[in-house]
Amino acid sequence: MASFAPKASLALLCRLLPEPFAHPHPRPRLRFLQLAVLSLAGVSGSYWLAQHQSALAEESGAAPSPASRRNLPIYDAPTPPATLVSAPSPLQDQVGEARRFLQSNYDALHLHARAGAQQWIGWENTAEAHVKAMLPEDEDLNPGGLYVGVATLAGSILARNRNILLRAGLPSAFFLASLSHFLPKTFDRVALMAEALERRYLPAFTGVRAQATGLLSDLRGRTGL
Repeated sequence: MASFAPKASLALLCRLLPEPFAHPHPRPRLRFLQLAVLSLAGVSGSYWLAQHQSALAEESGAAPSPASRRNLPIYDAPTPPATLVSAPSPLQDQVGEARRFLQSNYDALHLHARAGAQQWIGWENTAEAHVKAMLPEDEDLNPGGLYVGVATLAGSILARNRNILLRAGLPSAFFLASLSHFLPKTFDRVALMAEALERRYLPAFTGVRAQATGLLSDLRGRTGL
């Protein structure tokens, strides 16, 4: 096939040349042969180069086809969307641990505060119930309560410059004496409540007080007071 290509090229060149060049004289004929040889060499070289490039493209497989050259896009390929992957840092773990520690301590403190508030409310309700139980409905606190307060204050004034025993006992004695005189029903209820608390918390002191009360009663009976 390589030998046929130069012959075909030479025959085609002879047909295309004008009539004077087709049958020239010896000198023009020599020039014609030179041109023919050069043309033949060019055609042969081009054919060999095309065959060599084709062989190289088939071996490498990197030569793009004409269809791929025609279908190349004019814009860049779209970039794929970015995917965010969560990666916790050591600082985030420490902050989370501190937050959980504070939250647990806050919950425990809140529970203790609520328990303390409920206990205080229970004490208030108990004290209110005791005060209502000590105050009789048919006895007016005014002005009897005012007289009791004045008498207690007078006892503290009288015992101001005395020893520690009189400063502790004289106001209490004035309070009990004025309470039994001005508010006798309230005094009886206070005495009954004090006895109940004494039997509950100081059972050993109850017998001693009962003996002291019996001796005092005997003394009053003998003396006629």
